[in-house]
Amino acid sequence: MRADVGRVERSGGARRRVAPHVRVAIVAVVLLAAGVLFLALTLRWLNEVQEPVDVATTSVQPAAAELRQLTVGLGRVQYLFDSAMLEADPVVRVGHIEELRAQRSVNEEAWRAFRSASVDLPGEAALIADYEAAAARQDDLAGVVGYALVLADDPAGLVRDDDVVSLLAAQADAQEAVAGLTSDVYDARLRTELASAAAAVDATRSRLLALFAALAMVVGAMSVVAIRSAWREDRRQRGEQRRRAAEARRNEFEARLYRALQMATGESFAYEVVAQALRETLPTARAELLVADSAEAPFRRTLRSDQRDRGAGCRVAGPSHCPSAQRGDRLVFTSATDLDACPYLRERAPSDGTLSAVCQPVAIAGRSLGVIHATTRDGVPSDEALSALDLIGRRSGDRIALLRVMAETESQARTDPLTGLLNRRSLEAKVRELEAAERGYCVAYGDLDHFKALNDTHGHEAGDRALLRFAELLVACIRPDDLACRFGGEEFVVVLPDCELDEAAAVMERVRVSLSDARIPDDEPPMTVSFGVASSAQAESFSRVVALADGALLRAKSSGRDRVVTATPLALPGGDRTVGEVSSGS
Repeated sequence: MRADVGRVERSGGARRRVAPHVRVAIVAVVLLAAGVLFLALTLRWLNEVQEPVDVATTSVQPAAAELRQLTVGLGRVQYLFDSAMLEADPVVRVGHIEELRAQRSVNEEAWRAFRSASVDLPGEAALIADYEAAAARQDDLAGVVGYALVLADDPAGLVRDDDVVSLLAAQADAQEAVAGLTSDVYDARLRTELASAAAAVDATRSRLLALFAALAMVVGAMSVVAIRSAWREDRRQRGEQRRRAAEARRNEFEARLYRALQMATGESFAYEVVAQALRETLPTARAELLVADSAEAPFRRTLRSDQRDRGAGCRVAGPSHCPSAQRGDRLVFTSATDLDACPYLRERAPSDGTLSAVCQPVAIAGRSLGVIHATTRDGVPSDEALSALDLIGRRSGDRIALLRVMAETESQARTDPLTGLLNRRSLEAKVRELEAAERGYCVAYGDLDHFKALNDTHGHEAGDRALLRFAELLVACIRPDDLACRFGGEEFVVVLPDCELDEAAAVMERVRVSLSDARIPDDEPPMTVSFGVASSAQAESFSRVVALADGALLRAKSSGRDRVVTATPLALPGGDRTVGEVSSGS
């Protein structure tokens, strides 16, 4: 019986022992379960990483891509419109206008594509409404402005036209709305999703490392593959994030630069904007902007990024001597002592040779008339800084060109095209300022004697030369604050502020004598001039003072010409006034 019990115990023990193949099977099942668990957890974690990426790429990225395309299109519209405004050739100008219309159609298609892909993010609706309102204003004004550009002899003269100003404002509003949609809405959402993806990647890495410690012998190879895959994805996303961040910084800098230059109403203000932009872009560099008025004119230094810098700058004479301006391309010099360094940089090289430089050409009205020189001892600037420098050069050149056109147009509107003196409208505006300030003045009304005979005998070219010669002599004889105007034909009016009648007559006598004594070409007869002079104390309005001076001039003409006659109001019974004259001259 005891033996039977032993046999039963031994058989039970045998049943409790696990056979090798069972252990292998159990290990295999455990390994399989661990692998399935590892796989399940890995897939779950990767889904957490992929989810924000999918949101960014499938929901946000398509609309953001359309906005970027629209941003480029709006910039193209702005460029084409500026080109049309600056183009003197009507055929080329019409071509610009047709390109502009085609580009606007492309922009409308990009906008429709964006609206189809938009995902109704916070703040999006208001900016969409702003853009569509600006686009509607552009549609209303495009035909009128385009027709004016086609017919204009001088399109630059339209720069102050109300419709053109309104169209430019609408274009700026549209660009601002698209910039807001891009940077404040979609790029911000992309950054958020990418940041979530990056955070998920970091969390996945930590979990994978923990599993690797627990299952190193089991799923080591799978862990290594997963970690490497996650690392590569992380690096790719971080690189993409850095690229987007750099692009966002560039877009933001471009928008600020554009707004600042648009507010610059003169070249000096534009140069101040450029100086500040250079300080932001190249904080450790010594930068300067050299500008010439023409390709043959010498450079003049318009700014330094560091106002405390009084050291010698680049000594290049002008655009025709500057390698960067000649090539129309940016030049980067790693060291001033390199074989291929610019000779104007090599002569400034320090003894240790640690001087790098960047030369960025500035195109003004299509010609390289400026260059930005930047030198530093910290090595060549980064690609991002070079890109910003290129942007500064292009935007500042465009603005300076437009400001020069505006200044030239304003000057032409204020002055007589032949003599350069004030025209009648400008003179009347200046006199209104004198009257508003309650300043007295005298008016001298002059007329060149026998000018019609000069024109008939010697031709209109000789007459024009005579008018120009007299205008130069007149300006040389009066004070800088006096106002000289070509009133019409051979008639001139001079307004002398804060001047007594006898003093004004003496000044005009000096002009008359100087003209009589002036040397003239042998083939032209001598010229004389007659003046009538009146004072604002003699009449209640400028037109009446001019009438008094004109009456005195008629007396000078009837008295033999080549003389100065002063108008003197005389009181008559009943309060009426007439004019007496005092004459001087031959």
